[in-house]
Amino acid sequence: MKYKYIIIILIVSILLSEETDSSFSKGRDMSISYGLLSEKIPFTFFDISIIKNINKHSEYYGTFNYMVFGGGLGLGYKYYAKGKTESSMFISTCSHLSVLGDEADAMYGISISMGYSIFKKNKSNSIITYREKFGGEIKHIEYKKTSMNIGFSLTHMGDNSGGIIPFINLEKRF
Repeated sequence: MKYKYIIIILIVSILLSEETDSSFSKGRDMSISYGLLSEKIPFTFFDISIIKNINKHSEYYGTFNYMVFGGGLGLGYKYYAKGKTESSMFISTCSHLSVLGDEADAMYGISISMGYSIFKKNKSNSIITYREKFGGEIKHIEYKKTSMNIGFSLTHMGDNSGGIIPFINLEKRF
């Protein structure tokens, strides 16, 4: 049991280890995606991810998702055929755990997703405004990338169920 905690701590420390980089080739980023399901965790309408950039084509991610009456966590890997800075086909793998329903039924599984990421040019007004603490200084972050992800996930759940699940979502990376 303690080995699971050690593995989780190591993965989180790798994801949080470096500063951000606008070239997507190193460092870490954050992203928010919303839409009908997802390539990261199939059963979601909204997710927040911490992304560890490996190079211009691949990344590790840790994600938290939300769906009505539930949520989940996942860890995975994503590879872009042409690169992250242009429209490209991608493949993604994810191990995930979700808690759904009124009785908090836990579901876990593995997903392999294939799809196409349509890169959208950012407009000059694509900025997030926030405060680090209540009453603190107002800060601004500009989105690095906005893309539409379309595809399908092959999902195998822990109870030996599974299937093919389509997805379409909008992802904003900052």
